[in-house]
Amino acid sequence: MYLPIIVLIINFLYFVVELVSGFYFNSTALKTDAFHMLADILAISISIYCEYLSKFKKNNRVTFGWNRAEILGGFTNTIFILSTCVLLFIESITKLFEKNDIDVMIDNINIFIIIGAIGLVINLISAFLYSKIGISHGHSHGDEHGDEHEHKHSINTKALMLHFLGDTLGSIIVIISGFLIKYDNKSEL
Repeated sequence: MYLPIIVLIINFLYFVVELVSGFYFNSTALKTDAFHMLADILAISISIYCEYLSKFKKNNRVTFGWNRAEILGGFTNTIFILSTCVLLFIESITKLFEKNDIDVMIDNINIFIIIGAIGLVINLISAFLYSKIGISHGHSHGDEHGDEHEHKHSINTKALMLHFLGDTLGSIIVIISGFLIKYDNKSEL
């Protein structure tokens, strides 16, 4: 149970770095990504809580146990992913019709690229650590199938892995955008 807490702490620290950097450099992109990280933190927290609940056994009041909490957590995290996509899509459309402060970004482009690279590393670490979480080992010693060894991720873990994949792609896009802006002096957004 300690790996999800490590992922949560790493993501929270990066959220603080991005938020402070976003306000310091007056970067809408960094502020937006910081609040996206806040959504990640919420998704990770839901995952941890639902995983905790799913460990409780069934009783007279809860006849299925708390296994459904894990499914509900995966559903909630999927809703967060979809709502984040919709919000970012709407923001992208509005940004097309606004004049951006590209000069501020150009002046601080190296920091922008570094923060994107840190985000990429954090997302990769988070995905790696979460790939180690939620794995159950099932052994069957029946005569028909012999020894089976199965790795199975919970639906909650799969939802978070999908979330981390999206974040990783976003970080790669930030880095590529930063290099394009840095090496294309005629760039206008």
